[in-house]
Amino acid sequence: MAKAKEVTGAVDTSAEETIQEEVQHSDWFDRIKDYYDTKRWNLAMVKNAVKKDKITEEEYEEITGRKYKA
Repeated sequence: MAKAKEVTGAVDTSAEETIQEEVQHSDWFDRIKDYYDTKRWNLAMVKNAVKKDKITEEEYEEITGRKYKA
């Protein structure tokens, strides 16, 4: 009768490496994104939200798909 071999080795961590950190958005991000996506706000209004520090320049770009120009 053959003995079972004990299997040892490195754990595959590739799945862990592909997990991305959750992005933290400004408090107003979801609301402004909804307003823009439903055409209740235009580009100028979203840009104004950046000027009033409601969202960041990066969030403007994420919402509109356009580069922020001051």
